[in-house]
Amino acid sequence: MHTFRPPFKTVRRFCALAVFLGAQGAAQAQEPGEFGINLGVSTLGPTIEGTYRISDKLGVRVPAGYFGGDFDTSEDGIDYDLNASIGGIGLLADYYPLSGGLRLSGGAFLSKYEADGTGQGSGQIGDTIYNNIDLAFDAEAENYVMPTLSLGYDGSIGQRWTLSADLGAMYTGGFDVTLQDRSGQVSQSDIDAEIANIEGDAPDFIPYVKLSVGFRF
Repeated sequence: MHTFRPPFKTVRRFCALAVFLGAQGAAQAQEPGEFGINLGVSTLGPTIEGTYRISDKLGVRVPAGYFGGDFDTSEDGIDYDLNASIGGIGLLADYYPLSGGLRLSGGAFLSKYEADGTGQGSGQIGDTIYNNIDLAFDAEAENYVMPTLSLGYDGSIGQRWTLSADLGAMYTGGFDVTLQDRSGQVSQSDIDAEIANIEGDAPDFIPYVKLSVGFRF
């Protein structure tokens, strides 16, 4: 795992585009009192989102998404076969400073970010090289409730259709890792050192990016 470092050039371009679009006038993708439903993709996986515009300046959204799958990776000579699950449901409050499509959002997700699996091979665990080891691995985000901040934009693409985008971050609080040696040869001190290394590299923040198409009613 690696610490999340936002792509600053992309963030600056997104912010500049959002400000430009928001400055074009007070035209709204969703009028006060209207509900909406969005479908799209995000860093939570395939995502569905309910929306409600309270006033020119305020709105609320309830996004939900999930994705799970298997993937392989290698670390210090050990081949890991992992199953990962990501997803969650959130509640976000939107503030529209220009009364148009540009919005600042804050809230939280009840989120599931975890991975488990096995690691096999010959390589370094902690400070020691081992041969033919067999590991069981599990990791999950410390925070079940993840505070979230994002910058976004809602735009009209038809009389009732909208396009929505978000760019932000979710606070994980780090990750809790367990590692077990099933080969009976790895010392507990090396297991503890390996866990400390993995948890030290795990991100405290993960990106929240979403793009969706919606219908308002």
